[in-house]
Amino acid sequence: MENQNIKNSPFSRSIQSPCITIDVPAYLTPWDVEDVIFKSLRKMDRADAVYIIDFSSVKNIYSATAKLILRLYDRAKRLNAPLHIANTCQPVQNALKTLKIDERVPVMDEVAVM
Repeated sequence: MENQNIKNSPFSRSIQSPCITIDVPAYLTPWDVEDVIFKSLRKMDRADAVYIIDFSSVKNIYSATAKLILRLYDRAKRLNAPLHIANTCQPVQNALKTLKIDERVPVMDEVAVM
């Protein structure tokens, strides 16, 4: 999805750059993670875009999900493009904090499609 606004976060502002959403499956297994990483990295091909990892269907984070986030973080860093995590529930926020992923990838309250 492109051309979105970020709402209700310290990052609240209208984004002028293209905004590309990467949806995370509700449950990601070690057997599926490489395929999801490959498909997600194919979407990350623009340095001028803002990338949003959408966790709206995720209820908890397991090792495969953490691996996905870190691979997306690495790609965004190489592109020098912003990466954010959005639409997280409390257990996901707790896991991101415990794993210290929130120190690398900003977590936003929600993303609204415009």
